[in-house]
This record gives sequence, structure tokens and C-alpha cells, in this order.
Amino acid sequence: MASQIKVVGILLRWTAPIAVIACGVFVAKQLINQRQDPPRVEPAPRELPVDVITVEQRDHTASLQVFGNVRPLRTLVLRPTVGGPVQQIHPELLEGGLIRQGETILQVDPRDYALALEVAESGLVAAEADLAIELGNAAVAEREWKLLEGSIEVTEAGRKLALREPYLARRRAEVASARTRVAQAELDLERAEIKAPFDALVLSESVEVGGQAVVGAELARMVDRSRFAVEVSVPAERLSLLQGLGAVARVLLPNGERTGTFERVLGEVDAEGRMTRLQITITDPLVPRETSGSASPIVLLGAYAEVLLPCRPVENALSVPRAAVREGDTLWIADDNDELQIRQVEILMRRPEDVLVVAGLEDGARVITSMVAVPLPGLKLSPRTRGAQPVGAGSLEEAGR
Repeated sequence: MASQIKVVGILLRWTAPIAVIACGVFVAKQLINQRQDPPRVEPAPRELPVDVITVEQRDHTASLQVFGNVRPLRTLVLRPTVGGPVQQIHPELLEGGLIRQGETILQVDPRDYALALEVAESGLVAAEADLAIELGNAAVAEREWKLLEGSIEVTEAGRKLALREPYLARRRAEVASARTRVAQAELDLERAEIKAPFDALVLSESVEVGGQAVVGAELARMVDRSRFAVEVSVPAERLSLLQGLGAVARVLLPNGERTGTFERVLGEVDAEGRMTRLQITITDPLVPRETSGSASPIVLLGAYAEVLLPCRPVENALSVPRAAVREGDTLWIADDNDELQIRQVEILMRRPEDVLVVAGLEDGARVITSMVAVPLPGLKLSPRTRGAQPVGAGSLEEAGR
């Protein structure tokens, strides 16, 4: 009896787990067979929120932004043409001095040249006297020749000698030479006094009263202070954008603003940079000017200047923020279906805040200004319009960009 119970226990120990596992598998299979698939729900399309602006086609006015240094328009290097002791100098013949046109810059001792003039004038008087005597002799010879002309035979050379024509020619040449010496002496005496050919600003000087003026030696260097120039470089292909000669330009200096005049194109193109040099002149640069109720500063030579050259109006252009321009002059556009499109555009002018587009973009287009991580054509968008982007008349272009 005990052995039978033991056998039953062993059987239950091994068969019970198997029976439980079999029941579990059966129940799980029944549950899986009775399971219903959940209904399929299509996900809503994802739309990327972006900021856009609506661009408008209109005429634009702008300026070309260029840079240069202030330099003199005319420079005078003072070199005397006559030498001698320096007797007098202008009190403003100092570095930074101002000398008016026609004022004496310096005077070389004129006494030697005055004496030379007196000698030349005396020589002229003597030559004229000799000429008068010779004219008298020639008149006498002519009367005598008329008395003897038919009784003797002479050559043409003999006739001229008899009439004293060679002697008369020599005396006349002596008079002409004496007059030339007088003129030279007068010129030397005049050159002993050097006058300013224009209103001058003295840059340097190396002469004092009592010093020796040597012919051809540099005594001073000065510039015309009535006008200074700013020389700037502009890409050759952008010259057509500028207004003509005589246009008024703004000259921005470290200490303020002045107005200048587009004077000339210097007619030379840099072979490497393809840049053309222009000259902008500033009138009365050392005289402060009143502009719009505020005093404009004086202009100093060597100052770094920013020049804004007025351009011709750009017609039917679209202003696009510079930040919206992508690599390769492309724009991201939100089309009528709120999908992203990539447009290649033609940019006529680049300015610090915007660019002017003349082709590849239509009026009223919505330009994306925000960043898109992966800009794929056809990407669904949720545009947030920021409005049109106006451009003021004072906008500038950066040259060479």
C-alpha cells in the first residue's frame, strides 16, 4: 500500500507541471485566436512651422558703399629757380600753416638780381645807341651808293657791304640780344620772390631766414587746401549702376560727415582685382560746414573715409533680406500649397541688410527667413507671415560683394 502511494506521488510530481503547461498553452492559443486587430489610423501629415515674408516688386534707390583715404588734390613741392640768401619767409611757412593765394611764401635776397638787371638795361641802351649810329652810317652809305651806282661795276655782295647791310644786321642782333638779357634779368628778379599759386596748407618746410636757397633743392611741400580728394575703388562692372559725374556723395569720416562730388573716373582698371579708381572731391575741407543744423567736421589728410555713391534707381526689383539668401544665390519659397520650393535667383545688388532680386522671383512670393534643417522640395510647411520687407532710400550696397 505504501509503495502504491509512493508511485502515485512520483507520477503527480512529473505529470502535474506538464498538465499545467499544456493548459496554459491551450488557453493562450485560444486567446490569440480570439484577438481582434486594432483599427489602422493614418497619421496626420507633419507640417514644419517657418517664418516667411511677402516680397513686393517696386523701384529702389540705393548707394554704393566704398572706402578710401583722404589725399590732396594738388601738391606743390617748392624748389627755387634762383639761388641766394633767404631774406624773408611767410609767417605761416610752418607745418600746418595756411597761406593764401598770391601771398609771398619766401623772398630770396633780390639785390644781386636787381644789379644784374641794371647791367642788362645798360647793355641794351648801349646796343640801341650803336644801332642808331649804324643806321646813320647806313643812310650816308646809301646816298653815296646812289651817286656811284652807274659808274662802277660791283657784285651783289659788294653792294651789300657798300650799303653797310651786314653791319646794320649785327647791330640789330646786338639790340635783340640785349633785350633778351634784360628780360632774363627781370625774370630772375621776379623769381626771387615766390608766391603761392593757390590757397595752401603747408605739410613740411626746411628753410629759415638767413639760410641759403639752392636752385632745385626742396624748401617746402604744400597742398591745395581749397579741395581734397578721396580716391576709392569700385568693381568695373558696377560703374553702370552709378549716377553720372557731378553726383553728390556722402563722405563718412571718423569724426562726422561731409558731402563730396563725384569728380572723375581715373581711367585705370586694376588688372588683378578688376577695380576702377574713382575720385571724390571735398570743397573747403578745412572749413567746418553747417549741415542739417549740425556742424560738419574738418577733413584731415590721410583720414579713412566711407563714401556712399548714389546709384541709378533700380526698377521693378524685389527686396529680400540678406539673411534669407542661401548658398549659390538661392531662396527657399513657400508656394501656394504651403510646400517648400528652392529658387535660383539673379541678384543685381547686395546691400548690408538686403539684396535686390531682378529675376527668378515673382511679385508677392513668400520667402522663408527661418532656418530649415533639411530643406527638401515639397516639404509641407506651416508658414507664419511676417509681412512685406520695406527698404529705405538710404540703403547701401557693399562694393565687391
